[in-house]
Amino acid sequence: VAQTVRDRPKTTVYFDRRGLAQAPSLLTLTSEHDIAQAFCTSMYLPSERSFVFLSLYRSFGSSLYSADQRLLNQYLMPHLCSAWSANRVFQMEYLKANVSQEEIALAIVDASAQLLNAEPGFAEVLSREWPGQSTPELPAQLREWLGSGEDMLKLGRIVACRYALGDLSLIAVRGRTRLDLLTKRELEIAHEFGSGQSYKEIARRMSIAPTTVRHHIRAIYTKLEVCDKGEMTTLLRERSVFLEDRELVQRYRTLKQKPFA
Repeated sequence: VAQTVRDRPKTTVYFDRRGLAQAPSLLTLTSEHDIAQAFCTSMYLPSERSFVFLSLYRSFGSSLYSADQRLLNQYLMPHLCSAWSANRVFQMEYLKANVSQEEIALAIVDASAQLLNAEPGFAEVLSREWPGQSTPELPAQLREWLGSGEDMLKLGRIVACRYALGDLSLIAVRGRTRLDLLTKRELEIAHEFGSGQSYKEIARRMSIAPTTVRHHIRAIYTKLEVCDKGEMTTLLRERSVFLEDRELVQRYRTLKQKPFA
Protein backbone atom coordinates (compact mmCIF):
# COMPACT_ATOMS: atom_id res chain seq x y z
CA VAL A 1 0.00 0.00 0.00
CA ALA A 2 2.74 2.46 0.99
CA GLN A 3 4.73 1.69 -2.17
CA THR A 4 1.70 2.23 -4.39
CA VAL A 5 0.65 5.57 -2.90
CA ARG A 6 4.25 6.78 -2.75
CA ASP A 7 4.57 6.28 -6.50
CA ARG A 8 1.24 8.01 -7.18
CA PRO A 9 1.15 11.18 -5.03
CA LYS A 10 -2.02 13.30 -4.99
CA THR A 11 -3.97 10.38 -6.46
CA THR A 12 -6.46 8.40 -4.41
CA VAL A 13 -5.73 4.71 -4.85
CA TYR A 14 -8.48 2.17 -4.24
CA PHE A 15 -7.70 -1.18 -2.64
CA ASP A 16 -10.43 -3.82 -2.68
CA ARG A 17 -10.50 -7.05 -0.74
CA ARG A 18 -8.60 -8.92 -3.42
CA GLY A 19 -5.91 -6.24 -3.64
CA LEU A 20 -5.40 -6.14 0.11
CA ALA A 21 -5.21 -9.95 0.22
CA GLN A 22 -2.19 -10.02 -2.09
CA ALA A 23 0.14 -9.39 0.86
CA PRO A 24 -0.08 -12.13 3.57
CA SER A 25 0.70 -9.63 6.33
CA LEU A 26 -2.08 -7.32 5.10
CA LEU A 27 -4.48 -10.25 4.97
CA THR A 28 -3.92 -10.89 8.67
CA LEU A 29 -4.29 -7.21 9.49
CA THR A 30 -7.44 -6.69 7.47
CA SER A 31 -9.07 -9.80 8.88
CA GLU A 32 -8.37 -8.84 12.49
CA HIS A 33 -9.57 -5.25 12.03
CA ASP A 34 -12.48 -5.90 9.65
CA ILE A 35 -11.01 -3.97 6.72
CA ALA A 36 -12.50 -4.99 3.38
CA GLN A 37 -11.58 -1.97 1.23
CA ALA A 38 -9.56 1.20 1.48
CA PHE A 39 -8.88 4.58 -0.09
CA CYS A 40 -5.37 5.97 0.32
CA THR A 41 -3.99 9.33 -0.84
CA SER A 42 -0.43 10.58 -0.35
CA MET A 43 1.26 13.99 -0.44
CA TYR A 44 5.01 14.56 -0.37
CA LEU A 45 6.43 16.84 2.30
CA PRO A 46 8.72 19.77 1.40
CA SER A 47 11.78 17.57 1.94
CA GLU A 48 10.55 15.39 -0.97
CA ARG A 49 11.82 12.37 0.94
CA SER A 50 8.86 11.82 3.23
CA PHE A 51 5.15 11.81 2.58
CA VAL A 52 1.95 11.86 4.57
CA PHE A 53 -1.08 9.85 3.62
CA LEU A 54 -4.75 9.60 4.48
CA SER A 55 -6.43 6.20 4.54
CA LEU A 56 -10.17 5.55 4.75
CA TYR A 57 -11.48 2.05 5.42
CA ARG A 58 -14.75 0.19 5.17
CA SER A 59 -15.62 -3.08 6.83
CA PHE A 60 -16.80 -6.36 5.32
CA GLY A 61 -20.42 -6.12 4.21
CA SER A 62 -20.32 -2.35 3.65
CA SER A 63 -21.18 -0.79 0.29
CA LEU A 64 -18.34 -0.22 -2.14
CA TYR A 65 -16.67 3.15 -2.42
CA SER A 66 -17.88 5.08 -5.48
CA ALA A 67 -15.87 6.90 -8.13
CA ASP A 68 -17.23 10.23 -6.88
CA GLN A 69 -16.07 9.42 -3.33
CA ARG A 70 -12.61 8.59 -4.65
CA LEU A 71 -12.42 11.97 -6.42
CA LEU A 72 -13.71 13.79 -3.34
CA ASN A 73 -10.95 12.20 -1.25
CA GLN A 74 -8.38 13.06 -3.92
CA TYR A 75 -9.45 16.72 -4.18
CA LEU A 76 -9.70 17.09 -0.42
CA MET A 77 -6.20 15.81 0.41
CA PRO A 78 -4.22 18.90 -0.77
CA HIS A 79 -6.51 21.14 1.28
CA LEU A 80 -6.07 18.94 4.36
CA CYS A 81 -2.29 19.07 3.98
CA SER A 82 -2.39 22.83 3.46
CA ALA A 83 -4.48 23.26 6.61
CA TRP A 84 -2.14 20.92 8.49
CA SER A 85 0.89 22.94 7.38
CA ALA A 86 -0.79 26.25 8.26
CA ASN A 87 -1.76 24.84 11.64
CA ARG A 88 1.85 23.93 12.36
CA VAL A 89 2.98 27.46 11.47
CA PHE A 90 0.25 28.92 13.68
CA GLN A 91 1.28 26.53 16.45
CA MET A 92 4.90 27.65 16.26
CA GLU A 93 3.96 31.33 16.31
CA TYR A 94 1.69 30.77 19.28
CA LEU A 95 4.38 28.96 21.25
CA LYS A 96 6.89 31.63 20.35
CA ALA A 97 4.68 34.48 21.58
CA ASN A 98 6.08 36.59 24.43
CA VAL A 99 9.58 35.13 24.12
CA SER A 100 11.83 38.15 24.57
CA GLN A 101 14.79 37.08 22.45
CA GLU A 102 13.97 37.72 18.79
CA GLU A 103 16.77 35.50 17.49
CA ILE A 104 14.93 32.32 18.41
CA ALA A 105 13.71 30.29 15.42
CA LEU A 106 11.39 27.31 15.53
CA ALA A 107 10.84 24.16 13.49
CA ILE A 108 8.76 21.02 13.81
CA VAL A 109 10.21 17.58 13.07
CA ASP A 110 8.73 14.11 13.10
CA ALA A 111 9.92 11.00 14.96
CA SER A 112 12.42 10.17 12.21
CA ALA A 113 14.01 13.66 12.38
CA GLN A 114 12.44 14.75 9.10
CA LEU A 115 11.84 18.50 8.98
CA LEU A 116 8.13 19.18 8.52
CA ASN A 117 8.01 22.95 8.84
CA ALA A 118 10.33 25.77 9.84
CA GLU A 119 10.33 29.51 10.28
CA PRO A 120 12.28 31.54 7.72
CA GLY A 121 15.01 32.32 10.27
CA PHE A 122 15.63 28.66 11.14
CA ALA A 123 18.07 28.06 8.27
CA GLU A 124 19.90 31.33 9.06
CA VAL A 125 20.52 30.26 12.67
CA LEU A 126 21.74 26.83 11.55
CA SER A 127 24.12 28.46 9.05
CA ARG A 128 26.02 30.02 11.96
CA GLU A 129 27.10 26.53 13.00
CA TRP A 130 27.07 24.97 9.53
CA PRO A 131 27.84 27.60 6.85
CA GLY A 132 26.02 26.82 3.64
CA GLN A 133 23.47 24.66 5.44
CA SER A 134 19.92 25.06 4.18
CA THR A 135 16.64 23.41 5.00
CA PRO A 136 14.78 21.08 4.44
CA GLU A 137 17.56 18.70 5.59
CA LEU A 138 18.72 18.80 9.21
CA PRO A 139 22.47 18.49 9.82
CA ALA A 140 23.60 15.02 10.91
CA GLN A 141 24.64 16.31 14.35
CA LEU A 142 21.12 17.60 15.00
CA ARG A 143 19.59 14.32 13.85
CA GLU A 144 21.88 12.38 16.20
CA TRP A 145 20.89 14.69 19.06
CA LEU A 146 17.19 14.15 18.35
CA GLY A 147 17.76 10.41 18.59
CA SER A 148 19.60 10.74 21.90
CA GLY A 149 16.56 11.81 23.94
CA GLU A 150 18.38 14.87 25.34
CA ASP A 151 16.34 18.08 25.57
CA MET A 152 19.15 20.59 24.95
CA LEU A 153 22.18 20.70 22.69
CA LYS A 154 24.93 23.31 23.09
CA LEU A 155 27.28 23.69 20.14
CA GLY A 156 30.02 26.16 19.32
CA ARG A 157 27.78 28.90 17.95
CA ILE A 158 24.18 27.83 18.54
CA VAL A 159 21.97 26.18 21.14
CA ALA A 160 18.99 23.93 20.37
CA CYS A 161 16.14 22.94 22.67
CA ARG A 162 13.44 20.36 22.08
CA TYR A 163 9.82 20.22 23.29
CA ALA A 164 7.63 17.15 22.78
CA LEU A 165 4.40 17.71 20.85
CA GLY A 166 2.88 14.24 20.82
CA ASP A 167 4.60 12.29 18.03
CA LEU A 168 6.29 15.47 16.81
CA SER A 169 8.97 17.69 18.33
CA LEU A 170 9.23 21.47 18.43
CA ILE A 171 12.86 22.52 17.94
CA ALA A 172 13.98 26.00 19.07
CA VAL A 173 17.40 27.25 17.99
CA ARG A 174 19.31 30.45 18.74
CA GLY A 175 22.83 31.80 18.89
CA ARG A 176 24.88 31.10 22.00
CA THR A 177 24.98 33.70 24.78
CA ARG A 178 26.95 34.12 28.02
CA LEU A 179 24.12 32.36 29.86
CA ASP A 180 25.09 29.15 28.07
CA LEU A 181 28.32 29.14 30.07
CA LEU A 182 26.31 28.41 33.20
CA THR A 183 25.70 24.87 34.38
CA LYS A 184 22.14 23.72 34.96
CA ARG A 185 22.56 24.22 38.74
CA GLU A 186 24.14 27.65 38.31
CA LEU A 187 21.28 28.74 36.07
CA GLU A 188 18.75 27.52 38.64
CA ILE A 189 20.52 29.38 41.44
CA ALA A 190 20.76 32.52 39.31
CA HIS A 191 17.00 32.51 38.70
CA GLU A 192 16.27 31.86 42.38
CA PHE A 193 18.63 34.61 43.53
CA GLY A 194 17.32 37.00 40.89
CA SER A 195 13.74 36.41 42.03
CA GLY A 196 14.59 37.60 45.55
CA GLN A 197 15.51 34.36 47.35
CA SER A 198 18.26 34.69 49.98
CA TYR A 199 21.36 32.48 50.21
CA LYS A 200 19.80 30.59 53.13
CA GLU A 201 16.48 30.05 51.34
CA ILE A 202 18.20 28.76 48.22
CA ALA A 203 20.48 26.55 50.30
CA ARG A 204 17.55 25.07 52.22
CA ARG A 205 15.58 24.31 49.08
CA MET A 206 18.55 22.77 47.26
CA SER A 207 19.93 20.95 50.32
CA ILE A 208 23.33 22.63 50.13
CA ALA A 209 25.26 24.99 52.41
CA PRO A 210 24.80 28.78 52.16
CA THR A 211 28.55 29.09 51.53
CA THR A 212 28.11 26.82 48.50
CA VAL A 213 25.38 29.12 47.19
CA ARG A 214 27.71 32.09 47.70
CA HIS A 215 30.44 30.26 45.75
CA HIS A 216 28.00 29.59 42.89
CA ILE A 217 26.91 33.23 42.80
CA ARG A 218 30.55 34.37 42.48
CA ALA A 219 31.06 31.91 39.61
CA ILE A 220 27.86 33.12 37.93
CA TYR A 221 28.98 36.77 38.12
CA THR A 222 32.34 35.84 36.59
CA LYS A 223 30.86 33.84 33.73
CA LEU A 224 28.21 36.44 32.93
CA GLU A 225 30.68 39.33 33.33
CA VAL A 226 28.35 41.21 35.68
CA CYS A 227 29.07 42.94 38.98
CA ASP A 228 25.81 42.74 40.89
CA LYS A 229 22.41 41.11 41.23
CA GLY A 230 20.65 43.79 39.18
CA GLU A 231 22.87 43.27 36.13
CA MET A 232 22.50 39.51 36.45
CA THR A 233 18.70 39.71 36.68
CA THR A 234 18.50 42.00 33.64
CA LEU A 235 20.64 39.62 31.61
CA LEU A 236 18.53 36.64 32.69
CA ARG A 237 15.34 38.43 31.65
CA GLU A 238 16.68 39.62 28.31
CA ARG A 239 18.12 36.26 27.38
CA SER A 240 15.24 34.02 28.47
CA VAL A 241 14.76 32.51 25.02
CA PHE A 242 13.35 29.09 25.81
CA LEU A 243 9.94 28.37 27.28
CA GLU A 244 9.69 26.58 30.59
CA ASP A 245 8.15 23.10 30.27
CA ARG A 246 5.21 23.98 32.51
CA GLU A 247 4.42 27.10 30.51
CA LEU A 248 4.79 25.24 27.23
CA VAL A 249 2.38 22.50 28.28
CA GLN A 250 -0.18 25.01 29.49
CA ARG A 251 0.01 27.09 26.33
CA TYR A 252 -0.04 24.01 24.10
CA ARG A 253 -3.19 22.76 25.81
CA THR A 254 -4.78 26.17 25.33
CA LEU A 255 -3.71 26.13 21.70
CA LYS A 256 -5.40 22.79 21.07
CA GLN A 257 -8.65 24.22 22.41
CA LYS A 258 -8.55 27.21 20.08
CA PRO A 259 -10.19 26.86 16.64
CA PHE A 260 -7.74 27.52 13.84
CA ALA A 261 -8.61 30.62 11.83
